[in-house]
Amino acid sequence: MTPEQQEMYEQGKTCFEQGKINDALKFFLELTRDNPDRFADLHNKIGIIYHKKGVFQSAITSLEKALKINPNYTEVSLNLSVAYNEMGEFDKARDIYAKAKDAGAGSTTSYLDPYAKGKLANMHTDLGAIYQDLGFYKEAVDEYKKAIALRPTFVDIKNKLGVVYRDMRDYSKSVRELEEAIKINPEDYILSVLSPEERLDAAFKISKEAFRKTRLTMKDINEAIKAVRRKAYAKKK
Repeated sequence: MTPEQQEMYEQGKTCFEQGKINDALKFFLELTRDNPDRFADLHNKIGIIYHKKGVFQSAITSLEKALKINPNYTEVSLNLSVAYNEMGEFDKARDIYAKAKDAGAGSTTSYLDPYAKGKLANMHTDLGAIYQDLGFYKEAVDEYKKAIALRPTFVDIKNKLGVVYRDMRDYSKSVRELEEAIKINPEDYILSVLSPEERLDAAFKISKEAFRKTRLTMKDINEAIKAVRRKAYAKKK
């Protein structure tokens, strides 16, 4: 890169790290106009931004370009796997993910983008839930463990693993996982075991306490709660 291009890249990178993805995208796209077949990292970041914006086909196009430039770029492969999964291309997602894991020789999680880590963890969690529903508990445990390896602080996954162990009648492991989930974040653990209706009730109780400090009357608060409930249940129908 020229000094001017390097400066533009650093500006884009700063915006990207600060969450200003639209500004970052402008800088990165401008750089690719002069370098369409270079800088895999640039195309990778563009792909991540498109993914975050929900423009999955554009994300796939950018990530495939990055992978073409550098076929050994494991992070790109994993990001591409996540994008294909979002598009419902599950076979492609699994194939690319398997190749990425083989290429990374077990070290892929050390530098993987946090957003992609979360998405991959959710992929394993979803697959684990399917195995669990079908009664394939050992396979479910394997998938939940893979998810936890990517995101060890995701309380809901720890909770799911604990429940599977309970269903397997391995109560010592079940208790261990559930206790660890509670230690990580007690509030998140409570939310992970509540039904949507119970979460709504809990949110209303918290809101009532907060609104008590305002000038609103209890009648105002109750009317607001009724309105929210009506909207929530209308969406279910």
